[in-house]
Amino acid sequence: MRIGVDIRALLDRPLTGVGEYTFQLLDALLRDGHDDTYVLFSNSFHDRPVLPDAWPRDRFTLRTFRIPNKLLNLSLVLARRPRLDRMLAPIDCFFAPNLHFLPLTRETPFLLTVHDLSFHHYRSLFSLRRRLWHRLLMPERLFARADVLLAVSQATADDLHKTYHIPNEKIAMIHSGIHIVRTSEDAQARVRTQYRLPEHFLLSLSTLEPRKNLLAVLDAYEQLRARFGYRGGLVIAGAPGWSRGAFHRALATHPYRADIQVLPYVAPEEKYALFALADVFLYLSVYEGFGFPPLEAAMQGTPVLAGHHSSLSEVMDDAAILVDVHNIADIAHGVAAVLHDAPLRSRLAAAGARVSARYSWKKTAALTRAAFYASRGSHAHRH
Repeated sequence: MRIGVDIRALLDRPLTGVGEYTFQLLDALLRDGHDDTYVLFSNSFHDRPVLPDAWPRDRFTLRTFRIPNKLLNLSLVLARRPRLDRMLAPIDCFFAPNLHFLPLTRETPFLLTVHDLSFHHYRSLFSLRRRLWHRLLMPERLFARADVLLAVSQATADDLHKTYHIPNEKIAMIHSGIHIVRTSEDAQARVRTQYRLPEHFLLSLSTLEPRKNLLAVLDAYEQLRARFGYRGGLVIAGAPGWSRGAFHRALATHPYRADIQVLPYVAPEEKYALFALADVFLYLSVYEGFGFPPLEAAMQGTPVLAGHHSSLSEVMDDAAILVDVHNIADIAHGVAAVLHDAPLRSRLAAAGARVSARYSWKKTAALTRAAFYASRGSHAHRH
């Protein structure tokens, strides 16, 4: 089978969660031992995607175009041209690992991964530019055109059905995988020295944007210091996102500002060491379709505290303390319980190893490949 794949998410540096999904899934598909081939679509006037030398060159063809993105997007929105499947022809189906401008002919089976519906439920947490972007994408049209929608969690699958009335038989729930990495003591020592980390600290790692609820992280840390006697630091790491003004204002006036470190984007090997060094990992996002960081932290044996909403209770199972992310007292009590209960920390570490082992990119790739083949039957039935 010859599959067209939109890899524009790989042009973002550093990779976002969608970029990580795209890269890891493609990596697993290209190493699966089958004879399917992939035609990879990319477009940028200045940049080319960086693909690993280890990817088997007989399994994929890179079709990269140098049309200015604003011009291409304008044409895709207003004229519905060019048709992406024709640009990659011949292909047997087209796979988009995230929402984008995706005009296709009616003849080509189309699969689309939906990570979450935060753009629908939490519009106020997005910048005006991001809200306009999602409006122009016309998700309803994309969902209607797709022959198969891949949902990265059951929570996202249920949300698609409830919010957009997508028939359940059109949705394939396929959990994302995670990259299994065990950090070393040497790596931890290097990271502690490099960032001058204190002996004890709480960690939050995510893009710096309103949906990640970093104001709650700051407020909970204040309560832990003032009411529960915690003396460790707080480390907030992540690439800059949008609408960061409120976070920086709260940070500047925080009563324990001297003990808070804000790190820029950290490389993967440093990220895993940070997870392992932290007393507790806080992931207080208001809405997630899957959530890589809490699983990655649990994989290192670090206690995780996350929200009991959206997909996180499904994905984390019993490997995290689940709280109401809008209730600062609930968050602070949850962290304090972990800090003062050694048997609880041991149970969470054991559960983290067990739960994180459920998610592999090899399994995700096998199920996604099956969906590629199923899309042809779905397309024939619909047309």
